[in-house]
Amino acid sequence: MKRLLCLLLCLCLLTACTAPHVRDTDLPKDDDYNTILPPVGDEPSVKDYTDSLVHAAVYPTGMLLCPVEEYIPAAFTYNTASAVLSAAEGNVGYSPASLYFALTMFAEGATGETAKELDALLGERGNVRLLYDKLYNNSDTAQLKIANSLWMSKNFTFREDFVNTIRDDHRASLLTVDFGEDANAQMTQWVSDQTAGLLKPTFQTDELTVLSLINTLYFKVGWQEEFSSCDDLTFRLPDGTTATAAAMSRTWQSAVAYKTENATRVGVILPEIGWMWFVLPDEGVSLDTLTASPETLQTAFNEGETQDVKLTLTLPKVDTEVKLDLRPVLSSLGCETMFVQPNADLSGFVEVGAALSVTGLAQGTRIAWDEKGVTGAAFTEILCGNTSLPPQRPALDLTFDRPFLYGVFSDDGDALFIGAMTDPDK
Repeated sequence: MKRLLCLLLCLCLLTACTAPHVRDTDLPKDDDYNTILPPVGDEPSVKDYTDSLVHAAVYPTGMLLCPVEEYIPAAFTYNTASAVLSAAEGNVGYSPASLYFALTMFAEGATGETAKELDALLGERGNVRLLYDKLYNNSDTAQLKIANSLWMSKNFTFREDFVNTIRDDHRASLLTVDFGEDANAQMTQWVSDQTAGLLKPTFQTDELTVLSLINTLYFKVGWQEEFSSCDDLTFRLPDGTTATAAAMSRTWQSAVAYKTENATRVGVILPEIGWMWFVLPDEGVSLDTLTASPETLQTAFNEGETQDVKLTLTLPKVDTEVKLDLRPVLSSLGCETMFVQPNADLSGFVEVGAALSVTGLAQGTRIAWDEKGVTGAAFTEILCGNTSLPPQRPALDLTFDRPFLYGVFSDDGDALFIGAMTDPDK
C-alpha cells in the first residue's frame, strides 16, 4: 500500500511539472478584439484572421512549477548591443530581448542563406516559449509583460505551418488586415495596449505590405529600497558643456562594487525581475571605450574585481525615448540576405504570389526611473513587403554626473535593456 501511494505521489508531481501553465488575462480582453481562433485545414486556403487574437496572457501570481533553463545567448546580446551603442549618438536605449523575440518569430519563415545568417546571429536557440514563460511576471510587486503579434495582409495566403507555429510556439496574436492607414492605427493601439500607454509608435504600411511581426516588452518594478530626492546634478555632456538634471540618491552601509580596467559597476535589486546595473567610466574614459566591441561591453556588465564598500549612489532621474533603425546593425553582423529585394529565402511565410523582402526593422524604447522605481517598454517590428558591513569598509561615493551605461537584466542574465545616458534632460 505504501509503495502504491508513493507511486501515485510521484505521478502527481511529474504531471504538475509538465502541465501547461494556466493563465488569465489582464491585457486586452477577448471581447475587445472579437477573438476567433483560426481554423486549421489540411489544404492551403485563404483564411480570415481579421481581429483574431490569441493573446499573450498573464501568469497567476506565484512561482513556476518547474525551473526553466532557457536564456538569451550572451553572444547575441553583446554583439547586437555593441553595434547599436557604438554607432549611436546621444541617448540610446536598446532591448536585446525584444529584438530576440522578434527575430525568432521571423526565423520561422526564413530558409536558405537567410536562415543560416539568422542562426549564426541568434545562436543556439532553445524553446522560445519556455523563455517567454520564464521571463513573464505579473504580481503586485513587479510586472514584466511580453507580447507577440503577426499582422497579415488579406491579399495573401499564408502557410499554415508558419501561422500555427507563430501562434502556438510564440504565443502570438494573429490579425488579418488591409495594410494602410487603418491598419497603422490598429498597430499603434496594439503596442500602446501592451506597454500600458508608454509607447505609441507611428507605423507606415501600404498596399505592398505583406506582413508585420511585432514584439513588445513592458516592465514596471519598484526599487527594493527607495531612493531619496537630492540636489540637482551638474551633468557633464560629451561636448564639454554641462546640463542641470534632477537627481536622487541612496546610501547602503554594505554593498559590492565591481572594478574593471576603466569603469566601476554597481547593481540595484529589482524584486522578482533581477538587477539594474549602472556602469560609470573612469575619469577621462569615454563611453566609446566600453562599447567598442562585444568583448569590452560584456566586460563592463559582467566582469570586474569585487570591492566591499559603503555605497552612496547618486543618479539623475531619467525619462528617455528612442527609436532605432536596426537594418544597418543586422547587416553589419552578417544578416544581409534578408534585406535583398526580392528574397527567395522568405518563401516560408506565404504560399504563392509574393516576392518578399524585409522593408523595415525598427525598435522603439522608453525607460524612466525615479525615487520609487523603474519602468521600461520596447517594441520591435519586422516589416515584410511584396517586391516582386564592517566599519573598515572603504566608502565609495559614486555620482553619475557624466555619460554612463545602464542595463536591466533578469536573474539569469537575460538582457532586457542596455542603454547609454549622455544627456538626462533629453
